[in-house]
Amino acid sequence: MKIASAASAFPKHYYTQKVLLDRLQDFWGDRLKNPLLLARLHRNVTVDGRSLAIPAEEYVDIKTWGQANDIWIRVAQELGEQALCRALRVRAWSPRTWGACYLPR
Repeated sequence: MKIASAASAFPKHYYTQKVLLDRLQDFWGDRLKNPLLLARLHRNVTVDGRSLAIPAEEYVDIKTWGQANDIWIRVAQELGEQALCRALRVRAWSPRTWGACYLPR
C-alpha cells in the first residue's frame, strides 16, 4: 500500500494552559480543595495550550455526557472532512476522483 497524501485538522478554539487553568479555577471556586494541585497538574503537562472542540465559555452549558459526546462527534466529523479535503487538495484531487479511503487502526 502507498500513502498518497496526508493532512491534519485541529479545532479553531485554542487556549493557553494559563487561560484554561484560570477558567477552571473560576468555575470550581471554593469547591476546589487544593488549587495548587490543579496548578501543578496544568504546569506539568508540558504543553503551551490546547485546541478545544467548542469555545471554552460553552463548556459550562454541557450538563450530560450525552451532550458532550454529541459535540465531540459533530466536531470530529467536521475535522475529519477538513483533513480529508486538505489531503486531496495536496494531490490536486477532488472527492469525485478517488474510489476508496482506508484509515489505519
